[in-house]
Amino acid sequence: MTTGKKAGLLAVLVVAVAAAALMYWSQHLTYKAMKQEDAALRVAVLEKAAAFWPLNDRAFYELGKAHFDYAYQNLDDVDLGKDHFRRSARRFRQSLRLNPADFYGHYNYGRTLFHLDFLLPAEDFDFVREYKKAADLTGHRSEIYYQVGKMLLSQWNDLSGEHRAFTTGILKKIAARGNREQFTRIMHTWEMNVGDYAVMGQILPDDAALLRMYAEFLGEKSLDQRERHNVLALAEHLDFQRAGEEFSRAEYHFRYYRPRQAAPLYRRCLDILEGIAFYQGLTGRSPIDAAEYADMMMASNLKLAQCEIMQGRGLKEVEGYLRAYLSMSEKVADASELESYLVENRLIGERLEDSLNDLGLLSFHCLLYLKQNHYRDVKNIGEMLERSFVVVPEEDKEDYIQVLRWVAKAHQITGYFYDASDFYERALELDEGNVATLLDMRQNYERLNDEREMARIDRRLEELLAPREMLFRDKTIGKGQPFQQPMTLDGSRVSLSLVFAAEGEGESRVVPLVSVHWNGRVVWEDYLRDDTVILSVETQRGENRLTVRPVNRDVGLSRIVWR
Repeated sequence: MTTGKKAGLLAVLVVAVAAAALMYWSQHLTYKAMKQEDAALRVAVLEKAAAFWPLNDRAFYELGKAHFDYAYQNLDDVDLGKDHFRRSARRFRQSLRLNPADFYGHYNYGRTLFHLDFLLPAEDFDFVREYKKAADLTGHRSEIYYQVGKMLLSQWNDLSGEHRAFTTGILKKIAARGNREQFTRIMHTWEMNVGDYAVMGQILPDDAALLRMYAEFLGEKSLDQRERHNVLALAEHLDFQRAGEEFSRAEYHFRYYRPRQAAPLYRRCLDILEGIAFYQGLTGRSPIDAAEYADMMMASNLKLAQCEIMQGRGLKEVEGYLRAYLSMSEKVADASELESYLVENRLIGERLEDSLNDLGLLSFHCLLYLKQNHYRDVKNIGEMLERSFVVVPEEDKEDYIQVLRWVAKAHQITGYFYDASDFYERALELDEGNVATLLDMRQNYERLNDEREMARIDRRLEELLAPREMLFRDKTIGKGQPFQQPMTLDGSRVSLSLVFAAEGEGESRVVPLVSVHWNGRVVWEDYLRDDTVILSVETQRGENRLTVRPVNRDVGLSRIVWR
């Protein structure tokens, strides 16, 4: 190797070593500056780092942040703030020239331009462009993506149509993550800066839980209740679709004789259906078809019982599902097919008399026969009971009473009213407070035109049914806390009056938004502009459940009256 080549190689090595030293020292100063809390000192150290190695994009990025922090800490001095925001912008630009894919750099550059746009409105600082670049470069699950969306939403009125579409697209992806804290902040930002329900409609994903969060937010903020009702109806429609999906999955497993997999799916379907309060009734629209809802409820109860039977469960363990199925069914063929299925699986005998030795089984078997209009067979059971000496253990007492009621019902339907009265009386001797028995018995005496007995039963019912007027002294229902009042009623349609107390002084300007549910279904929800709410509701025989829930503030409840 010639002397000239050696000298050239040596020079290259010297330059490389020097460059490496400068690079190392620049990086060392950069990380040293990042630990410095004082913004002014941090800037001084970073300036040295940038001078040592002009290709150190991290040094310029940290300089941009340091100037931003210094300006932010001295906002009272407008001129000083403008100067350091400009320096910050310049340093961020230098950093991005060296590393254009740095989404943190674009985000912080956008923040700097945003403040300059506020301080110098005459100049044009395109902060939105930098926010868009940051969002495009980072994944939609990152914190930067969320911050960009929230910042753009806060500037909604100043955004172009294209930028608004970009913003709602970002926020929809953020909401779809299901992060409740982030979604709450988005809602607050929307309320303060937008307030347009159509915009929130573009942001909301098809997620029932988030829709309910939004509806609760609308209620707590005393915003438009019609929007709240529409959102809750949409959430319930999504629930109904989810119930349908669970049902379809259950049907697939059921079809291939996999009851262990099918049963929990049918159960989830039932849970979802039972949680629907039918807010669509307050909107004037019906996205959930009532007949489809009823069919799915019926089928889920029946199939769930069959799944349990296929796994070796007895009739007692599935009777609740089967009774629910029969209570919803109006077809004789349904009861007939169910009886055949139970006979095939040896859960009941081929004849009603086969169940005489098991009062629980007999009670259910009588119900099956009544549903099939086999009244004579049920009446025959009554004759057998009269001819026999029956000792009823305490644990079977309720089933025996039910059998007596079914026998009485069979006599009543076929016109044997005096025989029906005898069996009703026997049932009442064992349970004198049974409202259902008393109501059936009253109907029987009505057919006999026996006003004296009707009056006697009316007096007894008056003692058992809920008081016509219930007074509540100093009853305050807390915001968001449901108050439940059980009410024993006769199954007729009644007028229900809820009388609320005067508003509290501290909240007098907030009109209460109150939600009223009856037996799990919403029957009224509005702003309480009058002390009294009067509702017409269909009752169930026996226990009913009234639920009152204040949405946006505490309310006082003074009286409940029914007529």
